[in-house]
Amino acid sequence: MGRLAAVAGEAIALLADPERLELLRRCANPACSMVFLAENKRRRWCAPNVCGNRVRVARHHERHRKV
Repeated sequence: MGRLAAVAGEAIALLADPERLELLRRCANPACSMVFLAENKRRRWCAPNVCGNRVRVARHHERHRKV
């Protein structure tokens, strides 16, 4: 089976499973367009060490710039 066929099969399986489909979320970073399966209900970013860190750093700079 080719790689594209494997990806298509996984996408079809995801779309056919309502429970897994509910876990599909868009990253909370406005500059990111990734989607991910949030197996943890608190998860907000596609990669906490990348997008999550960028959002936290931006929030930190915004708070300290206004002071």
